[in-house]
Amino acid sequence: MYTNVFLIFVCSIIGIFFLKIKLSFKFKELIIYCVASLILLLPAIIVFIYTLDNIDNDQGFILWGKWAFSQSQGAVSFQLFDYLKSNIISWYTFNSNIFGLFLFPLSLVGLLILKKKYYINIFLYLFISHFLISFFMAGFNYAQPRTSAYLMPVCSLGISILLYNLSTYLLNGIKYKINYSKFICYIIILFLLSFEILISTKKIFNPELIKTNWSNRYTTENNKYNKYKKLNKILNNVIEKEALVITNYNSHRIILSSLNYPNKNINYLFSLDSIRQNINDIKLNLINKNLLDPKYDLILFLNSTDENIVKNKKDLKLFLCKNNTLLCNIQLTEFNQNFFINLNFEIYKLVIK
Repeated sequence: MYTNVFLIFVCSIIGIFFLKIKLSFKFKELIIYCVASLILLLPAIIVFIYTLDNIDNDQGFILWGKWAFSQSQGAVSFQLFDYLKSNIISWYTFNSNIFGLFLFPLSLVGLLILKKKYYINIFLYLFISHFLISFFMAGFNYAQPRTSAYLMPVCSLGISILLYNLSTYLLNGIKYKINYSKFICYIIILFLLSFEILISTKKIFNPELIKTNWSNRYTTENNKYNKYKKLNKILNNVIEKEALVITNYNSHRIILSSLNYPNKNINYLFSLDSIRQNINDIKLNLINKNLLDPKYDLILFLNSTDENIVKNKKDLKLFLCKNNTLLCNIQLTEFNQNFFINLNFEIYKLVIK
């Protein structure tokens, strides 16, 4: 994801700025870092200059950057105050909905404790960097389903540090005399944290509870996406033993494997669109190992009805044969198609002859 470029740069600038050295040395280090970064980006800058005439047709970093810094991504009619206010509200609202109303702001307290007590600064700087970029770059906010992923591990660490220090303080408070008002206040905070952690845990097993534009794929009420839950239920009913499932899209594999958790009877091995790209040797070895594992009684190929099954069959056979000659004689036959009517999927059984 392109946004890590901005996070790394801003985080490094903040880290240099807060170094405990003379101000003159700070500016010297900042200049060195900025010049070094500029040198690294020179090839991209040259490409940018040469492609200015064709920028609207670009499909990479340049077009994304143009969108990310577009003023129209913030307030509807651009005014600086409204633009920045819109960015702040969007950043805080989204992350507090995802991580937790109390967990998100309190995670910052944990990061401050980590810096002050344990002298570990990088995670606090990452948090600040994420905020600053979201504050100035509307596009970073409007790609939140992806960009927030950089912040969640940092917030999780902050909450862990806060919980550890709260628990330690309360345990010591039972043994020794302490300030009772502070003791009660910390108990309330610990209760709020524990309550929200339990609520957030439910989101792992019920992704539809997450308030994002993609979570409706998991809801049974949404007619467009309830097919995944129905499909997963049918697969579990018709598959009696352990089975491997190959999908035509990686998005299908991710959604179905999430819905199937914690069941281990079905292993969603890989998707057809992923193997059409570069694939490393380690992943190939894992795929081949699983395909030839005798514990899997059934191997299925899950194909969308709007996809060309003839082409997909050909691509799948070619891939399997190319990477393992034992799979060259594999055949695909229909598998209980009556069960999958109106789900927009076709299921085929792979038979190794």
